Amino acid sequence: MPVVRFTRNIQRQVECPEREAAGSTVREVLETWFAASAGVQDPHLLAQCRANPEVVWTQHHNGIFVSRDGARTCQEIENVSP
Repeated sequence: MPVVRFTRNIQRQVECPEREAAGSTVREVLETWFAASAGVQDPHLLAQCRANPEVVWTQHHNGIFVSRDGARTCQEIENVSP
């Protein structure tokens, strides 16, 4: 069975435990992992401010968010044009 493990950069922002996940494609495996991991999103972009590492931006299916406290809390950035 495949094992999903995330990089240390992602782990610094949110706990993503290493875990086996069933599936016959990468998509199925990731969908299985995320379904079993409440509170963890599927980030498409994660960026940290070099000048202020407590500022983190993330983008995923639900929108774009910014955190100013090291990703402990996030605020949605609204009215963003593509």
